[in-house]
Amino acid sequence: MINEKQDIYRELQVHLDKMPIGYPATKSGVEIRLLKHFFNPAQAEMAIKLNWKWESLQGIHTKIKDKDTSIKDLEKFLDKMVKNGSLNFKTKDDQKYYANAPIVVGMYEYQISRLNKDLVKDFFHYITEAFGYEIMRTKISQLRTIPIEQSIEFDNNVASYNDIRKIFENTDQPIAVADCICKKGTDLIGRPCKITERREICMAIDWVAQLYIDQGWGRQISKEEALEILRKNEEDGLILNVENTKNPIYICGCCTCCCGITAGLKYSYSPAKLGGNNYYAEINPESCTGCGICVDRCQMDALILIDEISNIKRNRCIGCGNCVATCPSEAIKLVKKEKEINPPEDFEDLYSSILNKKIEIKEKKLKRTLKREKARKIN
Repeated sequence: MINEKQDIYRELQVHLDKMPIGYPATKSGVEIRLLKHFFNPAQAEMAIKLNWKWESLQGIHTKIKDKDTSIKDLEKFLDKMVKNGSLNFKTKDDQKYYANAPIVVGMYEYQISRLNKDLVKDFFHYITEAFGYEIMRTKISQLRTIPIEQSIEFDNNVASYNDIRKIFENTDQPIAVADCICKKGTDLIGRPCKITERREICMAIDWVAQLYIDQGWGRQISKEEALEILRKNEEDGLILNVENTKNPIYICGCCTCCCGITAGLKYSYSPAKLGGNNYYAEINPESCTGCGICVDRCQMDALILIDEISNIKRNRCIGCGNCVATCPSEAIKLVKKEKEINPPEDFEDLYSSILNKKIEIKEKKLKRTLKREKARKIN
């Protein structure tokens, strides 16, 4: 018999599964083990009352309709959940705002100071059993690959959201850097990163940066230090991924040996269609010397040597530019796609788009089911 505490976690799982980035159930029950790491039963009950969209402290207090809980007590309770990495949080105009966070990018990343081997193993188990499909099924990516600076000749026709340096240079918001949760996690289970020995790699801007700074999960840095970290990420051959918006609030240095999302992209049939990128690599066969550096550097297996000449598998190229930057004969360049992907404006626009797509997919599936049932009745 399932006890009452188990019931609240299942109720929370169902609630979180209705978010843009859902939280599907599994046969193994690993999703419940993960929830128990993020929430105690009282916190799980509170999370069920929250949405993925921002709600003010005052609004939440009115919503819960609990006369025995003062707004001060509620604030302390929610702030404890934030400290545990269970919620998104920001302040605006001296008001506090809270929201449910997806497991990725969100609750798991917020465990950087509480990470342990069991959590990492459960997380990778969950990705393999259920969450890997969930995060890819709408084909609207949370992340978008941006070319490294050395790989592309920027001109006036390059949109600012494709120029990663402008993200830092144009912001007046705080910038933070933190250890990469993916690399820290694989360190714990004895699979250290094959691309870099550095760990202080991932950066954030605006409310995410402030959250990391206030909770002690990362440290505040200047624009100059951010650009230097970015340069080192490029030098190491990490794939530069940002939130898939015009105004991204986080910037990751990803690899397929540690990052679950990037590894999932690599093992899909067509990474180019799922990566949210606007460029692809092109090789001049007359200039290529067949040294193979680009083949070794590509994390998507998009390059192959044929008759000692590099060739691009277009369906696998995500336009990261890592092959371009290290080509000794300058035989590779990045080319902009004919149909450029115009990313959503911001955080809420991105997740609204994903949620609307999920609803569309569900409705189409229901129509197909009804059509099949009708056909069976006729026959």
